[in-house]
Order: sequence, then C-alpha cells, then structure tokens
Amino acid sequence: MFEKGKIVFIALVVITIALLIINLVMLMPFYSILKSAPLSYSEIKNEDIIKSTISKEIITEGEKTITVSGTGVASSKPEVAIVYLSVITKDESAFNAQLLNAEKMNNAINALKNAGIKEKQIETTRYSLQPVYEYDERIRRSVLVGYQCVNTIKVTLEELNKVGKIIDIAVLAGVNEVSSITFSLKEETIEKLKIEALTKAVEDAKTKAETVAKAAGVKIIGPKKIDIGVYVSPIRYELMKEAITIPETPIIAPEELTVSMNVNMVYEFV
Repeated sequence: MFEKGKIVFIALVVITIALLIINLVMLMPFYSILKSAPLSYSEIKNEDIIKSTISKEIITEGEKTITVSGTGVASSKPEVAIVYLSVITKDESAFNAQLLNAEKMNNAINALKNAGIKEKQIETTRYSLQPVYEYDERIRRSVLVGYQCVNTIKVTLEELNKVGKIIDIAVLAGVNEVSSITFSLKEETIEKLKIEALTKAVEDAKTKAETVAKAAGVKIIGPKKIDIGVYVSPIRYELMKEAITIPETPIIAPEELTVSMNVNMVYEFV
C-alpha cells in the first residue's frame, strides 16, 4: 500500500514539472518579443499585443502651411473735436473754494451756450475737492493751508473751425486750464472705415501668400486660420497751460484720420 502511494506521488511530481516546462517553452517567444524594440507584426502573433503596440505608435506629419500678415488703412477727414476745459480754484476754506469754482464754471458754461454750444454738447467729467498741504520748515512737518477744487467739462464740437474761438470764450469766462483737444471720427464712420481697411488687409495677406507659394513652387488651397486686430488713431493735441491766455488761439485740425486693420492668416498648400 505504501509503495503504491509513493508511485502516485512521484507521478504527480513528474506531471507538474512537465507542465511547467511546457508553459515556459510556450511563453519564451513572447518574452523575447517584449524585450525587443520596436515590436513588429512578424514577431508578434497575438492580436491583442499587436493592437496595444499600434495604439502606442503616433505618427505626426509636418503641417503644410504658410503664415502671413496683412495691413489695410482707410482714411477720412476728422468730424468731431473734443475739448476738456477745467476750472481750478484754491482757498483757505473748502466752502469758499467750491463756491468760487461754481461761480467761474457757471460763467464759462453760460458763455459757451451764448456762443451756440448746446447743453447736450457739454458734459462734466471730473469734480474733486482736496486739501492742500505745504511743508513748514519752522516746525518741520506738512500743514494744511487750504483746499483745491477742480471741475472739468467735456465739450464736443462738430464745427472744427470754431475750436480755437470756443476755447478763448471759455478762458475769458473763467476756465483756467485746457487739458486736451482730441480730433476724432463719428462711430458710424469708424465702422465703415474698419470694413474698408479689413478688406485691404485680407487682400494684402492673400497677395503675400500667393507670392510665397509661387516662389516655392506650391499651390495654396485656402486660409486655415485668420486673426484680426484693429487700431484707430485719432490725433491728440496737448496744450501748454501758458497757451490758454493767448487770444484767438489757433487750432488747426489734421487733414485726415486713419483706421488701420491688421490680420494674421495661415494658408494651407499642396
């Protein structure tokens, strides 16, 4: 009985070892394939491994594109002048600084209205009241010496030849600072010029792309990407404070204002 059991045990051990050897022999080709790189169809027969290998292979082809920029400009005579006029007053009392300022600004606005400026053309853009300090050497610190009141109005004019005259009227009535004068265009004119300038910018970019393609011996097949930018350039005049005291201040509007459009375009070619 003992001998029979021993024979069975030995047989089981032999079968187990044989199975292990068979498994190792079957896995050896796949082990060598996994160690080698890159993997190929001739080396791998297992469909799942092939699919996994293909999914890791990424092929990126260079894009066949030409990148160009174009600029277009459209111009028009200025249509609007915007003038900023200020009354600045100082007094030891905040109340008196405000009172004096209001008196001078009211005189200036009334004078403008009497000159033909409508109320809708006048707009308050800034009003401030601030303490004024001066450094006292005797006590070595800043002390309050009064208050400054600033009131600024914006005057919009369409009669550009009257800009200088309007400034003189306002100065004589109490305005003591002209911050700036801006010549600009009406919104509808700007929109019209944008379209005109954009058309020219696109045509400019297309011409450049066609020139490059011809020189390179290729053919463009259309734009792939277009980026648009806009730049409107009104002209601004900064007046010196001393200039506002000169009667009949000459203000000459520019002959033209321009709207510039820029585009960046990417063309595909074959």
